[in-house]
Amino acid sequence: SVPFLQMRKLRVCGVEADVFRISFTGEAGYELHVSAEDAAPLFDQILRSDKARALGCRPFGSAAVNALRVEKGFKVKADLDFAHWSEAGVDAFIPDARKHEVLPFLGKDAPAPLGSEQGGRLAAIFDVATDEAHAWSVLGDSPIRDATGRVVGFTTTSARGAITGRTIALGYVKRGESGAPLALAGDGGLTLESLGQIWPVELLSRPPVEVGGKPRPAEA
Repeated sequence: SVPFLQMRKLRVCGVEADVFRISFTGEAGYELHVSAEDAAPLFDQILRSDKARALGCRPFGSAAVNALRVEKGFKVKADLDFAHWSEAGVDAFIPDARKHEVLPFLGKDAPAPLGSEQGGRLAAIFDVATDEAHAWSVLGDSPIRDATGRVVGFTTTSARGAITGRTIALGYVKRGESGAPLALAGDGGLTLESLGQIWPVELLSRPPVEVGGKPRPAEA
């Protein structure tokens, strides 16, 4: 009864709550806003409910959030810092009606980001062939190089995907002076350098897992 990215006032386990339909993982999720004195009792009631027990619901931490969200391309602040909305890969969260309305959303007509006169950048998602010991260890701002050694992009955040089991990194590919990206999905010879290691990288055309947790077919 609560559409995605909207809020409804509902009673949850007998408690009045502002229920927000939102997701940081790409799975179905909600935020419940209640008074401070109701928060802990409501949390306990939800986890002790028959439905929660049947589903095996339990608390989880930020590592699990990252493992779920990164392979669906869901971004966090570190993926968006200093990024203009037009280059950040957030179009899916902006309805067409908002993009073309008379009173556009805040920031829609903001100036082009610094560096755009040299081409700017384009949001990207990478599959990094790390070894087992470094599956969770690809750092942000790690350079992506092409076969000639030219830096064509960089990472922002990464994690080992919960569904794919592969190391997935979000980041950006640079654009050249013509505006064309310096690397494309399917390009061979891409590598990533991090922590003194160099690993092969595949630039993906889309996230490897769909929203809701269904793996996509392997790219040709």
